[in-house]
Amino acid sequence: MIIAHQSDQMDCDMCNQNLDCLAEQVAQGANLHDLLPAMECHLACCEDCAEEFQALVVILRAEINGQLQPPIE
Repeated sequence: MIIAHQSDQMDCDMCNQNLDCLAEQVAQGANLHDLLPAMECHLACCEDCAEEFQALVVILRAEINGQLQPPIE
């Protein structure tokens, strides 16, 4: 794991800066490896970031597929 973190040069702060945008693209069918391989490497090593990313992708896919109800105001 340490070697992967050193070679990908991405930390949690950098990951979080890209999280929303990349999760949207992945939710729409893009491949994370094609978009930003360093983030894919980071997510493979960092359970916290990976969990947040996957949760966001699941929510966005549900929204895209019309499976989420809009909030009642």
